[in-house]
Amino acid sequence: PTIATLQNGDILALADYRLCGSDIGYGRVDIHGRISRNGGRSWGKEFVLIEGTGVSKATDCGFGDAAMVADRESGEVLVVMVCGETVYGHETTTRQNPNRIAVLRSYDNAKSWTQWEEITEDVYSLFDNGEFAPVQSCFVASGKILQSKHIKVGSHYRIYAALCARPNGNRVIYSDDFGRTWHALG
Repeated sequence: PTIATLQNGDILALADYRLCGSDIGYGRVDIHGRISRNGGRSWGKEFVLIEGTGVSKATDCGFGDAAMVADRESGEVLVVMVCGETVYGHETTTRQNPNRIAVLRSYDNAKSWTQWEEITEDVYSLFDNGEFAPVQSCFVASGKILQSKHIKVGSHYRIYAALCARPNGNRVIYSDDFGRTWHALG
C-alpha cells in the first residue's frame, strides 16, 4: 500500500486488489484507492485506479506494488508500479524478461488520471553498464517516493525512489522533472 497527502490537503491511499489471489506476476492484480477529505477521519468510496487484464504474458496483465508522491506545489500526483506478469526474484525474470514498470499521473489532485505509460527501459537502462550491471529485476520499494525540501530544478523539487533490485543490492533513482526522466544516484 501507499499513502500521500495531496497539495489540496486530501489524503490518497492505494493498495493492490489481487484478483489472482497472489502477488503481482501471478495473474490479474488491480490497484484500488480511497480518498479522505478530512484528515483521515473518514474515507470516500473505493475506486479502481488501474485494472489489469489478466492476459498471460501481457504488459497489462497486472499492476501492483504502487509507490506514490504528490507534488507539494501543484496538484500533480505520480504513481509508479510494477506491471506485467513476471515475479520479482524468480529465475525466469531477467534483464531480457524484467519486472516491467509503469506510471500514472494526475494533474488535479487525483480527480482524473492519465493513461498508464511503460517506463521499464528508462529505469533498467540506467544500470546496464558499470560494476554491478545489469539489474535483472526491480521495483520501486516501500510504497513511497520522496520529494526533496531543498533541491529544486526547474518547476519541481527533486524526487527520489528506492529500487528493490537484484542482483547486487538495491539502488536509488531520482528525477528533477517529476518522473518524466530518471537518473541513477551514485
